[in-house]
Amino acid sequence: MLKNRLIGEKVYSERIMKVEGRVSEMGIRNSAKAVIVKEGKLLTIKIQGNGETYYILPGGGQEHGENLHQALERECKEELGALIEIGELIFVREYIGKNHELSSYHSHVHQTEFMFLCNVYQDKFDNGIILTRAKLEQNGYQLTNC
Repeated sequence: MLKNRLIGEKVYSERIMKVEGRVSEMGIRNSAKAVIVKEGKLLTIKIQGNGETYYILPGGGQEHGENLHQALERECKEELGALIEIGELIFVREYIGKNHELSSYHSHVHQTEFMFLCNVYQDKFDNGIILTRAKLEQNGYQLTNC
């Protein structure tokens, strides 16, 4: 069963299943993230919700039947409107939500995040966002110093 949760302006789907009559988390989820550095700045997505601001890398969850590269390409197309070139795997992070500052929202989350160095060779994305600091910030994206 999928359950949606609104955090900031994004809706996150939570995979929930019933085990012996009770609701339980679905297990460990894989996630592919893009580390995109352009003009010495890291491209992040700015999320504002629940009275807080935080930044995430573009990318997201791997769907059944996808490899990590396919998941990352799909997520960047959805979130940035951009085609990316995926480079080497540079970092793997295990995120257990109950151990972090957002535990009140992420206590059910347990995911392994695979971070790939990526390139974007366009300044204007398919969704109309022009890669400038002002436009990115206006559309919820953030270029932050490395």
